[in-house]
Amino acid sequence: MIHNKVGMFGIDLADPAFDKPGRIDMLIGAGLFWRILESGNHIQNYRQPAFQETKLGWIVGGELQTTCQPTSLNCLLLTEDLDEKLEQFWKIEEVHTQKKKQIQQDFCEIHFSKTHTRDREGRFIVELPKDDKVKLGDSFEQALRRFKSLE
Repeated sequence: MIHNKVGMFGIDLADPAFDKPGRIDMLIGAGLFWRILESGNHIQNYRQPAFQETKLGWIVGGELQTTCQPTSLNCLLLTEDLDEKLEQFWKIEEVHTQKKKQIQQDFCEIHFSKTHTRDREGRFIVELPKDDKVKLGDSFEQALRRFKSLE
């Protein structure tokens, strides 16, 4: 059992129940942290965490170095519905292509293959697609006015 008095130093920690999960009382920023430190009162031993006195009590920080070799743990958990979950994942991630885009792409490819030629420099020449269904409206007067204003 860990007590709020730490080892041979016999100091009271700012959180006497640091070893038990509990609610967080407050979060402080770096600016306030440096203001609550008590100057000169800290204890540090080789390969041990450091103890620092604050206006709220003693705090512990740093890294604990041990001579133990690192170990690894591998865990594999298989469930019967793994295949089903993977199938659901791929269904969610699947990109749905729109039929309209495919129709437009097909039209463009057919139009290109029927109307393209190459000039002497090797550049492609493709006729503009003509669609009698598209009505541009009455834009002649507006175009004429713009032309005259440029003139």
